[in-house]
Amino acid sequence: MRKRTAICLAAIAAICAASPALAQQAPPSSGTKTEEDIVITGKAMPLTRKEVYDQALALSRATDKYDENLARFQEPVCPGVTGLKGEAAERVVDRVRFDAAKVGVHLAKGKCSPNLIIAVVDDGRSFLASLERTRPQIFNLIPASERDEMMNEGGPVRVWNNIVTLRDDGMPIPRSSDGTEELPSVWGYGSRWFVKFHRDIHAALVVFNREDILGMTYVQLADYATMRGLTHTRPAHGDEVMPTILALFARDERTIPELTSFDIGYLRSLYWEAATESSVSKLLRVRKQAEKAQREASAAP
Repeated sequence: MRKRTAICLAAIAAICAASPALAQQAPPSSGTKTEEDIVITGKAMPLTRKEVYDQALALSRATDKYDENLARFQEPVCPGVTGLKGEAAERVVDRVRFDAAKVGVHLAKGKCSPNLIIAVVDDGRSFLASLERTRPQIFNLIPASERDEMMNEGGPVRVWNNIVTLRDDGMPIPRSSDGTEELPSVWGYGSRWFVKFHRDIHAALVVFNREDILGMTYVQLADYATMRGLTHTRPAHGDEVMPTILALFARDERTIPELTSFDIGYLRSLYWEAATESSVSKLLRVRKQAEKAQREASAAP
């Protein structure tokens, strides 16, 4: 498992080899409010916990069960950018690092090998098809349904998450002959809020079609990549009860300038508590964390 992951990370890192703009330092911080600090509050609360939970559940790719959990990075995150030049690439990387620090994600320090890569290319489908031809082994790590979604469906963004499921003692989950994970039973575990395994994102690749991001700000680009790269989520339709950056490419939702209170609430809930906490437990916390994000935005100078 570690060998396959190493191959995967090496393959993705190779994508960035031609791009010099990999910012390793954390973005500057000050006590004054900047463009990066503004948070869109969206619809005013109160929304019920169920309304927010249902939205989070729909976007999470999870099911309404207690016997699973949500995938997240366990290793420190090192963002990298390819396809943008100079200052633009540096600003995107710095913004991703800013977002990650804001929601409690551990960041790699100093010079690091990217494990969250943002690629801006002319044609995302052709780009990934070429990568599949040259390194087919890394695509075996993706479920068939998501591989089909990534390779065959249209759209301005394609997201690849390398997710590995481990037992709570750190050992890999065995797979059956058809590739299905043989997850341990939760019966008799003693708590419905935790399971015996956790799902780790070892690497993520977010590929944008260059033409489809024309006119966007670097903050929009970085924040969307943050939400898709740090989580195992799907795009939003734009009719959700709370605004979300995941709807950036839905209809006329380009007016969403950055992470919303829902997004911050989702990310903080995901990266709060143990990785073995059930998906239901984490998603039920999103409303509380979204409210907190709204209060922070209101109190900002």
